[in-house]
Amino acid sequence: MLAAYLILGDLPTMAQYIGGAVILGGIVFSQMGVQRLNKTAPQQQPTPKEMSEAIAFKGV
Repeated sequence: MLAAYLILGDLPTMAQYIGGAVILGGIVFSQMGVQRLNKTAPQQQPTPKEMSEAIAFKGV
């Protein structure tokens, strides 16, 4: 939509404005959720034994 406006000079319709706003709102909410998860969940590294046990397929 932005490229069409800048390159072609084509004005966006109301539906395109609404769709762009919904997409931008979704991106904002997604980033807020990611930041909340990173803030509340402490990052702890698994031990090598835990990592080897978590792998279900170990060969042919």
